[in-house]
Amino acid sequence: PRQCDLIEYLCTIADSSDRPSSQINCTIAACSKMFSILNMPSVTASQVVKDFVSALIKSQTEIPRARSKVLPVDAFTQLFHSWDQNDKLCIKDLRMKALTLLALTMMLRPSDVAPKSHHFDPVTKEKTRIVFNSSNVSFLDNGGLPVSFLGIKNDQDRSGQVVTIPPSKDPKMDPVKTLKDYMDATQVQRKSTGTEPVFLSLRQPYEAITAATVANVLDDAIKAAGLADQGFTAKSFRPTGATNAIEGDIDPAVAMKVGRWKTSSVFYGHYVHTQTPPDYTSLVLKEGGE
Repeated sequence: PRQCDLIEYLCTIADSSDRPSSQINCTIAACSKMFSILNMPSVTASQVVKDFVSALIKSQTEIPRARSKVLPVDAFTQLFHSWDQNDKLCIKDLRMKALTLLALTMMLRPSDVAPKSHHFDPVTKEKTRIVFNSSNVSFLDNGGLPVSFLGIKNDQDRSGQVVTIPPSKDPKMDPVKTLKDYMDATQVQRKSTGTEPVFLSLRQPYEAITAATVANVLDDAIKAAGLADQGFTAKSFRPTGATNAIEGDIDPAVAMKVGRWKTSSVFYGHYVHTQTPPDYTSLVLKEGGE
């Protein structure tokens, strides 16, 4: 009966969306976690349910997933090179620069630095918002930046994911220095909040910004770089980082770890948009070779 109830509920979800894949998969993950907590056999592990989910997604997907376009990173390089040093920037621009550089190098979703998730206390029955705060970042002596992501989309068991990136050789494009400069410049406001969020609202009462605000900031960065009305959105930063990493011959395993992908099929199928190089045909046919 539990299996039939789950299937019936999944059908209801599928009927409410033209592209139900994400909703169905999230529901399956949540149900699986619930059965685990209750120490009950999970009906989500049933092959019947797995086959049904696969068939349901294929049959109910009426609108294919649109692929986000890859941003020309040199537009941001030109933008930030035209700006003053970080200590001369206003807080709004410094926040934009920090978020943009992190979005490109760490392949951020807006919700990665503004989680939509909550902690639930089973004793008090209270929910508290998970905040991306100063304890999630640190600055190493060698210039590296470890970042701990908690409560993000791929962190279903709330164990967190830690990613470390090195500094850039270009001081004006360094995400590590820019983030540190931003956090130093907003230290007083951050401490006044009690939860010390990394990215703050610009006006009192200072508080952690939402994922929607992060997306708006990244959209503003796209406009500032002269890329408005070209089909780019805040979602373009993630495939841009993935594509540039692979085209730059970075180990795919490293790129997947930094971007927090769990499967290579999703990584390559939805986020890596490499172009066929001009000399592809000549290389394959070994033209000019012996």
